[in-house]
This record gives sequence, C-alpha cells and structure tokens, in this order.
Amino acid sequence: MPRGQLLWEEESRAVGRRIKDVSENGVSEEVQFVGQIKGFGRMEGTEARIAGTDDYWMKPSGGIITGSASGVMTFQDGEIATFKAIGLGKSIKQSPLLTEQLVSLIYFVDPHPNHSWMRDNFILWEAETDPKSQTIKAWAYEWEYAPEGGVAESTT
Repeated sequence: MPRGQLLWEEESRAVGRRIKDVSENGVSEEVQFVGQIKGFGRMEGTEARIAGTDDYWMKPSGGIITGSASGVMTFQDGEIATFKAIGLGKSIKQSPLLTEQLVSLIYFVDPHPNHSWMRDNFILWEAETDPKSQTIKAWAYEWEYAPEGGVAESTT
C-alpha cells in the first residue's frame, strides 16, 4: 500500500441514510455523516469537523462495495476545504452484524491557501465501520507513489 505520513485520525457517525435503488446489482445507498478529525504530521495540532455524503452500491450478501463521497472539512480557525473521494470497501463477517473495511482516495477541490498542499496530493483514507453504533474510525495518509520494487517518493 502506498501509504505515506499519517495526516489525521477521524471518528464519524452516520446521521442519515437513504436507499436509492435495489436491483440485481445490489443496493444503492446514500449516507450522510459528520465527525471530528485530529491532525498528525503536516496537520499536527489541527482539529476539524468533517461532514459529507457517501453514495455507494453493495450486495447484501457481502462482497465489494463501490462508491464515492463528497463533503467539507471545517478547521478550528474557520477555514474550509471541500473534497471528493472514490473508494472500495469489503464486508467482513462478524456476528451478529457485518463490519466493513473501506479504502478511498480523497482529493481536495478547493482548500484554503493555508492548506494549499492538499490540492496537489491524494489522501489515502482507510476506515472500519461499526454498523451497530453507526460509527466510523478512519486514518488518512498522504499518498506516496512507489514504483514496482522501489522506494516510495515523498510528496512533501
């Protein structure tokens, strides 16, 4: 995995859910979420709120989840950064409910000039969900390109 430096840890929760479609492809669902992040690395000392919408397809019997997300990150000083993400997930059998492990690439569309580095980097976002509590625990890393058999190149 081309993971670089840890940028933030996130704790979010689902605040709304809508089934958009049901077909032989599975279930299309939209989930609104809100949460908090705590920064590390180049975001050390940063605290922010995050809010957005996930839009994805999944098969009820498990398997790969595909989707996208969009939202905003609001920093403690009032700065705002908008983002888009594409991602994949995988259900993992745990009784009595299924949890999901998710991986997304986040792109910041229009970050504040104080966070302009976000515009030029992808963020690798890894998460685990807890369906019982409707919570997400996530970790965001700077994406680092590593050529096959090579060493990752720093994006800093």
